Amino acid sequence: MRTLRFLLVSILVAAPGLLRAQGSYNDYVEEPANVRVDPSFLSGLKFRDVGFSRGGRSTAVTGVPGQPLVYYFGSTGGGVFKTVDAGSNWTNVTDGFLGVGSIGAMAVAPSDSNVVYVGTGSACPRGNISVGDGIYRSTDAGKTWKHIGLRQAGQIGKIRVHPDNPDLVYVAALGQIFGPNQERGVFRSGDGGRSWEKVLYVSEKTGAVDLSMDPKNPRHLFASAWSAERKPWTLLSGSENDGVYRSTDGGDTFQRMSGDANLRQRPWYYIHIFADPADENTVYALNTGFYKSVDGGKTFDQRIEVPHGDNHDLWIHPENPLNMIESNDGGANVTFDGRKSWSAGQVSLRRYRSVRVSAGA
Repeated sequence: MRTLRFLLVSILVAAPGLLRAQGSYNDYVEEPANVRVDPSFLSGLKFRDVGFSRGGRSTAVTGVPGQPLVYYFGSTGGGVFKTVDAGSNWTNVTDGFLGVGSIGAMAVAPSDSNVVYVGTGSACPRGNISVGDGIYRSTDAGKTWKHIGLRQAGQIGKIRVHPDNPDLVYVAALGQIFGPNQERGVFRSGDGGRSWEKVLYVSEKTGAVDLSMDPKNPRHLFASAWSAERKPWTLLSGSENDGVYRSTDGGDTFQRMSGDANLRQRPWYYIHIFADPADENTVYALNTGFYKSVDGGKTFDQRIEVPHGDNHDLWIHPENPLNMIESNDGGANVTFDGRKSWSAGQVSLRRYRSVRVSAGA
């Protein structure tokens, strides 16, 4: 065996021409010298916008009750996009305002659609993760944005706004993904982000990655705690501090609460669960696929077809559950018929101030 290896190495080093004999005709053609083109030949050429077929990976979407054509999606590297025609065309609305491009969460105030909150830093921390720089707020439906704090929160997992008070907002912050820090957990602001209080803190390594609010009783909150740290070679995921925490007093206090292989794949990247607002037995689970349960989560035997795989976020219209916007590794898609048909997720560049679209997965 050693002799054979020696002969092979000798052939590769000493006789490369023997290997070229097995190549194509092009192996024997001389490479042409570089040719300089006269610039005058190009003077008649003009650039034109051909658009993009997709918007890249998105882990945050939201709609606007009462405005069925208006939606937002946050990309993992290109900021926030808005559509006013139900997803036929998307326009970037944060270029020049945000300090980073990665978006982890968004929420429109139910009582005032002009108030929009954005949390930076996607909380689905795959290897090419980009950190955030806190929370931004718009009071003119996305025309302008102002930074309102939590600059060291790293990755923002979820934002919830009180149904009757646009200034009362809750944030689930995973924290800095590359190491321990204190600015993680659940934060609450009662003045639109001018000041923040930490209402749930587990440890410097455990943050909050998800947050739910009971729409009929906003004092009832559920928060998911998760320990996560990215290394160049791996992701450290999970600890004994993880779990589900519940508050029944609007976040003043929290108490801790603690199948199908399709639903458990890459839990740090997927496993987002959403309840149908009109049917307590209908539940949606996002993973590599998009799954539906009609028996309260006992089984997820219905798979919903979407234009792109790897599903991350879902917004369901609170009064019309057939109307949804869903985010995936290809952007965001809108449906009005309960997922039978979807918008294409196309991004138009015609009204861009600059071209900044997130990289694909």
